[in-house]
Amino acid sequence: MHDQTAVRTEGIADQPTVKAKVDEGYRGLANEFPDQISAPPRKPKDTDNAPLTEQYG
Repeated sequence: MHDQTAVRTEGIADQPTVKAKVDEGYRGLANEFPDQISAPPRKPKDTDNAPLTEQYG
């Protein structure tokens, strides 16, 4: 079973003490469960014109 499916169907999301840091591939899951799952911020699409703090921060 895919891990995102397990979170939704196996009751993992119902456990308020479960917290996870995930990579960019799980951004949708982080949006769905913001109190439990954190994903890195989106990278700017045009890094050539982005401020240095967005390029390297």
